[in-house]
Amino acid sequence: TSLNATASADLLRVAVFDGGGTGKNAARHMRSVLETSDNCLVRQVGSHDIRAGALSQFDIVVHPGGSGSGQAKALGKSGRTAEVQFVRHGGIGHSNSGSDHPNPTQPQSHPAITPSTDLLEAGGGSCEA
Repeated sequence: TSLNATASADLLRVAVFDGGGTGKNAARHMRSVLETSDNCLVRQVGSHDIRAGALSQFDIVVHPGGSGSGQAKALGKSGRTAEVQFVRHGGIGHSNSGSDHPNPTQPQSHPAITPSTDLLEAGGGSCEA
């Protein structure tokens, strides 16, 4: 997964997770909603993309509905670590995963990535859909 190098700096770059544990059509639906905004650049990313460092190209990572524990398993330890580091270095994490485990980044809750009803409050930029 790669972003267009000429993408405007004022766009909010959003990674939508699409991997194991994600609900049927959840990533596709999330992406279609976010793409209605003129100030968002949205791409779907999988576990392999996250483990390979793709989040460095984004401002926010969104985990759409599904199973948080399933998404954690799909990410693996290195993917979960990559997401935690992404947030610790200024990225925004959002989880809309199922109640079985609200935080897909690791088997135990981590304060860096929390469920939220305010999907893209990004402290200076937001997508309005």
